[in-house]
Amino acid sequence: MIGEYSNQTAAQLWTSESVRLEKLAWRQELGRRAIARSRMNRVCLMLLIWLAVFSQLSSTAPVVLSFLDRKIPAWLTGVGSLAASCGTVGLVLIWKRRPFWRNVMFARSGRPRALEVLFWVVCLLALQGAADLLQRLLAPAMEFFRAKSGLSSDSTEMTVSLALYTAVAAPITEELLFRGAVLRSLQPYGRRFAILCSALLFGLMHQNLTQTPFAFGFGLLAGYIAVEYSIFWTMGLHILNNAGLAIGLDALLQPLTGTAYWVVHSALFYLPLAACLVLALVFRKKLAARRERDPIDPKWRRLFFRTPGWIIFLILCCICIAVNFFLLGA
Repeated sequence: MIGEYSNQTAAQLWTSESVRLEKLAWRQELGRRAIARSRMNRVCLMLLIWLAVFSQLSSTAPVVLSFLDRKIPAWLTGVGSLAASCGTVGLVLIWKRRPFWRNVMFARSGRPRALEVLFWVVCLLALQGAADLLQRLLAPAMEFFRAKSGLSSDSTEMTVSLALYTAVAAPITEELLFRGAVLRSLQPYGRRFAILCSALLFGLMHQNLTQTPFAFGFGLLAGYIAVEYSIFWTMGLHILNNAGLAIGLDALLQPLTGTAYWVVHSALFYLPLAACLVLALVFRKKLAARRERDPIDPKWRRLFFRTPGWIIFLILCCICIAVNFFLLGA
């Protein structure tokens, strides 16, 4: 009897201890989720502040003035954009403290080989080719809505201040914000998770039906580079895209017409796109195995896409995309 009583007591103690440990583990898990939800909300909140204060003010003012049949000097647009870039750096400085800048944002993880850098450039050209195809596909609809709105299709005159912003200031500040602050803030919940979410936020931030898919693809590429190597490489790739492809290459191709233009254009953009599609098809098994080695935890994915900050950010960006396309033809 004494032995049975001792066994029952031990079993009860073991059960109560197990229940206590389970409750403790659950409370710890709830604490981790609360911290993660707060961090994810803070990321989206800072991006909303950035969009409202620095991005929208510099991009919306010319559109509003065009509706009012008023024009502003071209140089003033560039100056306003440069001021918005300075404000972006200030926002990131307020958001992230000095240890984060020194130990996390600018952390380096080796140096890529020359072939890797060349492959990044090929991927960048492929993304430009895909964006160009989408632009041509949507061009008739964009012209239709632009004509209905009464806006002209003339592009903004390229001034020194606007060229400086497009080629240097915008790439550096956007990389600091998205691949620096945003991606590194989400990286504790998984590398692929951080790359995917930061790329999605970066794509939606452009609020343009043709630029958003390109920016999302670029965000995936730049996120991988930032995690594997350093944010300095993503800044260089971003500057190459804006200065070399958007400004420099466009100026070089402008004098070409007819067959010569299409041959050079196809060789520069469509050929890399076809090569990347073939490589993705050939190495699809290796890519799938790499994804399995670094899976995205469904727990963090569900938590992120259910946070109020993300939902507000998504709704506002989708509204801006619809307004830009259906009202402005952009």
